[in-house]
Amino acid sequence: MLKLAVIKYCAYTMKKIYLLAGIALLLSGCKKDTIQTLIKPTSAENEITAPDTKEYRQEEEASKMDGTYLSDTYLSNIQKRHSIYAAKDTESYIFGFTLHKDSLITKTPLLEGFSNHEGGINANLKFNPEKSRFENDLSRNGEFDYFTKPFVINFTEGKYADIVFKNPLKTERYRKVTDIESALRELIAGNYIEPTSNRRFTFMTDGTMKGVPGSGYFELSFEFQEGLPFDAIFMGDTQESKNQIEYHYKIEGNTLTLYNLTGNHEAGEYIIGKPAYILVKQ
Repeated sequence: MLKLAVIKYCAYTMKKIYLLAGIALLLSGCKKDTIQTLIKPTSAENEITAPDTKEYRQEEEASKMDGTYLSDTYLSNIQKRHSIYAAKDTESYIFGFTLHKDSLITKTPLLEGFSNHEGGINANLKFNPEKSRFENDLSRNGEFDYFTKPFVINFTEGKYADIVFKNPLKTERYRKVTDIESALRELIAGNYIEPTSNRRFTFMTDGTMKGVPGSGYFELSFEFQEGLPFDAIFMGDTQESKNQIEYHYKIEGNTLTLYNLTGNHEAGEYIIGKPAYILVKQ
């Protein structure tokens, strides 16, 4: 009897072992299938990658370069000499230029250049996909085109366009600005106080101002085509105002002095008078 009991017990135990082994194999298979499903590799067809085409690189560069640029040397000289008039003879191939994205993404992109008093100084461009940059396209030049030497444009530091001329090699840097007038107004922009009256004055780069009675907008002369051989500021109640007040201005340290102007202005005669306002920058 004892021997028979042992045999039955062993048979029962072996059944349990086989059962447990089967369950273990089943779970192992499930886990493997589940893991394979979770980490199933993505096919190359489903991967999203940026297009690497000439058109894509051209549009990307056009987006970065879109804007207006002025000679960086000219703008630096203004700040250094505290005078737009003193910087008017700064040497540069052109005063500035505009690059429009809508033009740059076409097959005939254009650089629209200008002097300090007129436009029309343009350059035909083409996109070099290997260098991802714009270059001038001399093959499209006409008889009277201003740019006759080959050059390339390198966009650097997010705000500079370096025009690199060849034969001879020369680089001219141009700085991206909001617009010409706003860039020039940075010369006097800020808050001031008139010590004698304790009155406060404000000049903003967008042309708005406070402090001078009857005036809410100002411009700084930079063309010097109207017989003004000195720095001048024009003020009016609005940008379209025809009744402007004109002053000569001078900056010495943190002091901005506005001088009265007399003479026959319509005839281009200006006489610098006494100070109208002596303002100290805060």
